[in-house]
Amino acid sequence: MAGSDLEKKNIHANHRKRLDEKVASAGLEFLSEHEQLEYILFDTVKRCDTNALAHRILDRFGDLRGVFSATMEELMRVEGVGREIARNLSTQYDRMRIAERSLISSVKEYNKTSDICSYVLTWLRGRQNEMCVLISLNGSNRIIKTEIMSEGTIDHVSVYTRNIVKRAMDNYASSVVLAHNHPSGALEPSPDDIYVTENIIDALKPLEIYLRDHIIVADGKCYSLREHGMI
Repeated sequence: MAGSDLEKKNIHANHRKRLDEKVASAGLEFLSEHEQLEYILFDTVKRCDTNALAHRILDRFGDLRGVFSATMEELMRVEGVGREIARNLSTQYDRMRIAERSLISSVKEYNKTSDICSYVLTWLRGRQNEMCVLISLNGSNRIIKTEIMSEGTIDHVSVYTRNIVKRAMDNYASSVVLAHNHPSGALEPSPDDIYVTENIIDALKPLEIYLRDHIIVADGKCYSLREHGMI
């Protein structure tokens, strides 16, 4: 092996070692954003230097939020990103949501709006398209089942009252919480959101199923229609 190649390999090896030591001493969250991405890339890039690749990915998507929100197809358009790397990066948000959901699972009875919002965020935070989620609860306000009812585009999702009613009945729910996100960042409900909410209340009422709330998620924050007097 040529001397320059050997020297380059040693530099890369030492760089990995230095990042490992940083994570061990300070934690991954205290690394710079670029170093964090480099470290995450270690999972799928076993031997090569990840510095230049991390720069290319961040240049393309702006920040880690953009990286983790990108689809596999979008990620694979970056030079050096293959299917394995793209799969690793595109599932990071899913992993975070699953971990967060596990951390708050100790809340068995969802009596407070704040608890419901914390749970809803584990489903909707970071989604790039609008998504509608239905949470069915029993008479003790414990979650029976959480379901993704529909996924739409960046600014619209279709919510079908008939499907909401059917799933609530199939789950033997005493009450339900409807939730959806606004990737645009607008937190307050649209006229359509209010209209859909009223239709669902009317449809569930004869069945004695209670719509506890309709939660809107935007930029990591929650808006409760109930707390704002709209239910």
